[in-house]
Amino acid sequence: MVEQNSKLNPIELELSTRKQIENEHWQKKLQTLTSTNRGRSAVISIHGMTIVENKPFDSVIYDPIRKGNDIILALEGFIHMVNEPVEIYMTYDSNGVVSTLEILGQNGEPTILRLL
Repeated sequence: MVEQNSKLNPIELELSTRKQIENEHWQKKLQTLTSTNRGRSAVISIHGMTIVENKPFDSVIYDPIRKGNDIILALEGFIHMVNEPVEIYMTYDSNGVVSTLEILGQNGEPTILRLL
């Protein structure tokens, strides 16, 4: 996504990889993202506007369709819920480390978690 990658220099942009995560893998991928990135500085943007920045990342929790169909993003002192997510994308840097998580809600608007 151009918006999220606009802060990367041309070399970083060229070396990053964006992948769609299939729904059946959401829970495991988000659990791994949480366990490997807790404490990392993060930014959350919604509709292209930053709503919280430079807070320690705590977790991303997926509540499956049968249980509520929500994704909860938690940074220190801040919680944001995406209701009825339809797509998830992860962008990986050249070392294979997740740099962004993009969640598209039912309305098609992206919520972006950027790990710094």
